[in-house]
Amino acid sequence: MLVAQAITFRWLLLARRRILVEQARARREAGEETREVEEFPDLATLGVELRRAVRSASALVTLLGLYFVWGEEIPALGALDRVRLYPFSAPAEGDFVFTATKLLVVALAVFATTAVARRLPGLLDFLLLDRTGLSAAERYAVRSVTQYAVVTLGVLVALAQVGITWSQLQWLAAAVSVGLGFGLQEIFANFVSGSILLFERPIRVGDHVTVNGMDGRVTNIRIRATTLLDVERREVIVPNRVFVTGSVENWTLTDPVTRVMVPVGVAYGTDPELVHRLLAEAAAATPRVLRDPAPHSVFKRFGESALEFELRVFLCERDAWLEVVNGLHADIARRFAAAGVSIPFPQREVRLVGGGPPTVESFGGPEVSR
Repeated sequence: MLVAQAITFRWLLLARRRILVEQARARREAGEETREVEEFPDLATLGVELRRAVRSASALVTLLGLYFVWGEEIPALGALDRVRLYPFSAPAEGDFVFTATKLLVVALAVFATTAVARRLPGLLDFLLLDRTGLSAAERYAVRSVTQYAVVTLGVLVALAQVGITWSQLQWLAAAVSVGLGFGLQEIFANFVSGSILLFERPIRVGDHVTVNGMDGRVTNIRIRATTLLDVERREVIVPNRVFVTGSVENWTLTDPVTRVMVPVGVAYGTDPELVHRLLAEAAAATPRVLRDPAPHSVFKRFGESALEFELRVFLCERDAWLEVVNGLHADIARRFAAAGVSIPFPQREVRLVGGGPPTVESFGGPEVSR
């Protein structure tokens, strides 16, 4: 076991180095102006968690191995089988007997299930990232499903030790299903919707979505609800049913590139070609604006008091929207002022006709002109 543990530690070290090299190569090939590079897990923290998991697994396997090797040779190890906890009276032949050994197995099953459910996602994340090259969303789905399967298996093992088998749970499961269908239909609908989100993946962890007027990045997908992190760093809990039955805008489902439109109005008499040139220069000078697709501006309409233009640029990620809009507004205002292009604003003139101070009736009468 010590040799196997040392070999495992060495393999984890080499795999971690290989993944770091691949990440550095991917970031270098991606560049600064192309699409967003996938966010990888923290390998340093993940390595510490995996080493702890390997040590725990080695200790557990060692103890189980010693028990199976020496259990029949050392009678003291079987003393717990003679401690009957249930039933208290002498059992009949074929009756279930709950002993201290089974209680110990239940405790070990609960402990092992908790430990494995906590450590296994990190190990799967590392293995899938190292061998399969799956995306972060796909790895998250595999981790979640595996974690639920481990918890279910641990619960079944613990129930079997106390004499509750699946054949005894069938009628209870049927009754619970009816109760879920009538009394807890919302919770049951969210549970089914969470399973659909994990397998169909219309949204994934890391996607930028808009649902029911809320805009944020998906940080967690659980059985009942999904967590969104908005621009104010607030965590919004949204039931899973909303994502399945409602309308959801996913800004990064297949392509993280998004478009930003900046409306601009200039005074009548301004040369449109000059406006187009100034807008193109502002877009070219703004960081994080993509060159492909290229920015462009359009002359939309003759407005009430201005010629209305619209600058359209493309970003590699949705999170840069506020930064780019702020930079474009500041640069456009500076370039328009230097070129003598004025940005008009609506003006209104109100004249009150009549003697004496104005009254409430005078504001609603025909003598008020605008």
